[in-house]
Amino acid sequence: LLAKPHGVYSFFNGLAPDNLFFHGVACQCIKLQLAQLGLETEFLPCEIQVNEDAWKGVRRKYWHGDTYYLPVATWKTTTP
Repeated sequence: LLAKPHGVYSFFNGLAPDNLFFHGVACQCIKLQLAQLGLETEFLPCEIQVNEDAWKGVRRKYWHGDTYYLPVATWKTTTP
């Protein structure tokens, strides 16, 4: 699935969305796990604005806060 050597990959980063501390811990755990697979991962902060009306009818919000941390994973480059 992740076959392109210079590909850039991402995923929804929604672990611990209501607690910034635990979200940061989850990001570091993800980074370590992906490193074991040979991927380098960084989390780019993206400012977001969601009107509270957008959550009407949603049983459980899947994101809290004004900053989303977009995961960007690439294969580690090896130097000869």
